[in-house]
Amino acid sequence: MTNKKRKILKVISAVLSVALSIALALSLVTTTLLSVSRDYLTSQEFNSMIDSTDLATMKFTYNGEKITLEKFVKDYVTEKIEDYIRNNPLSNYTNFLFPLFDSITDFTVDKALSSEYINTTVKGEVHSIIDYFLHSNVNEAKERIKNGITLENNVALNPDNAPTYEERIKAEVKIAVFKYIEEETGKSCDEIIVLLSEKNISNLKTISFVLFALLILASIPTFPSTFLFLDFVFIGFKGQIYSCIVDFKEHFAGNEDLISYELIKPLTDAYTPYADRAYNIGMIFSALYVVSLIVMYFIKKKKQ
Repeated sequence: MTNKKRKILKVISAVLSVALSIALALSLVTTTLLSVSRDYLTSQEFNSMIDSTDLATMKFTYNGEKITLEKFVKDYVTEKIEDYIRNNPLSNYTNFLFPLFDSITDFTVDKALSSEYINTTVKGEVHSIIDYFLHSNVNEAKERIKNGITLENNVALNPDNAPTYEERIKAEVKIAVFKYIEEETGKSCDEIIVLLSEKNISNLKTISFVLFALLILASIPTFPSTFLFLDFVFIGFKGQIYSCIVDFKEHFAGNEDLISYELIKPLTDAYTPYADRAYNIGMIFSALYVVSLIVMYFIKKKKQ
């Protein structure tokens, strides 16, 4: 092979290696974020946190203002129940046909206005929602995305189909929490189901492995730069993970009392060990690169 062809090969190798390094770093970051998130949501730590936290007193932002979950659920559920009663075709005849209707309505509103009931109901629905995100049928979620089915027109989640008033309250709470999650993440519930699915995470791991193998092969002509590219991947991985953590802290700066901060903070803490481990691996590859250069220098000098 002529020197010119060898130089062209090295240039192509370097360009491909840079592109593959960037792709591998992003793939590893995405895989880690989703995989650790799934592990966290299924952990005993998360379940214990939900069970031990007084969710009714927690705050979140609604229409630009902070509001406790208790007040939000009271206002939201009561409005929905009243709308349901007002729009009921038999609403004009309830007093005549159902003497007990008023007492049932009062019972429903009292339940909705009970802090203890709200706390218990929300906890139950949060557990139900996490189970929904992690164990729903992924193909059905993809089909709903394809067909443009949202929370508003998803028949399975429609509170109007609830058999009892208490079930309707639970359904309304679930919808309210779903909407909050969608607003916070910028993703639809079905998109979250797909992203957190075991199949998606497994596919991402496979993609990362393939990209790693391709990077090794592509960088062979520029050896020992292979170690330098791998150093770039893992140092870049650390930078991206810490960037996500910093973005999280900046997003909630001064709003550490929000429920989303309380629930997500332990998750961001779980990312840190992966970032630190990646940095250490990157330093090892960096050292191998330097050692390889020194060894090659002495080999070349000995031949001369």
